[in-house]
Amino acid sequence: MKEKIKNFFKSKSVLVTGGTGFVGQNLIKRLRSYGAKVRCTYHTNNNLSDKGVETIQADLRSSRDCNSVCKD
Repeated sequence: MKEKIKNFFKSKSVLVTGGTGFVGQNLIKRLRSYGAKVRCTYHTNNNLSDKGVETIQADLRSSRDCNSVCKD
């Protein structure tokens, strides 16, 4: 089963909201180990240490910000 999940995420683009929190950081590590390209949003503090992740400051209560983070 793990191999199926790993293959599913390989080379996929994934948006993680709240990626600077405890759960988000661990999710990002797992996704990156599966070969996913990760984009993460943060609201006020970008304390993400993984340099292979695209980070975007956004307020997801704003439809404009939501639209912009979902574009490639």
